[in-house]
Amino acid sequence: MKKSIFFLLVALALASCQSKEGKIFSFVEDFNNSEIVNPLIKQSKAYYINKREANIDFIFNAEDSVITNDILKKSFSSILGQVINAHPDLNTLVNDGVIFNLRIFNQFGTKVIESPLNKDNIKDLNVF
Repeated sequence: MKKSIFFLLVALALASCQSKEGKIFSFVEDFNNSEIVNPLIKQSKAYYINKREANIDFIFNAEDSVITNDILKKSFSSILGQVINAHPDLNTLVNDGVIFNLRIFNQFGTKVIESPLNKDNIKDLNVF
């Protein structure tokens, strides 16, 4: 009994000492297992790049001509706010120096715009 409690405590201690890379993997897994409820978003997916960088892709339900600066400036900041509220570890990772490349695609899979989410722009959600 004492051995099983000891191993349980060791496992908990190791799990709580997760590296930055492990935290990014956890975020990516958590993000990909969740869903963004927004009529503009067709699909979203996060990808691990390296221990300092990850991608978050958003596929919009719109053609190139419909994805305007107005949509990106007004709607995307609320979508990003929704993501940060649902995944508070995103804020922590960004403050720890991880850069998330936010990539917007149209409904046909063509990349429309890409912008980094970092310490400087996460505060006001002004990435585009």
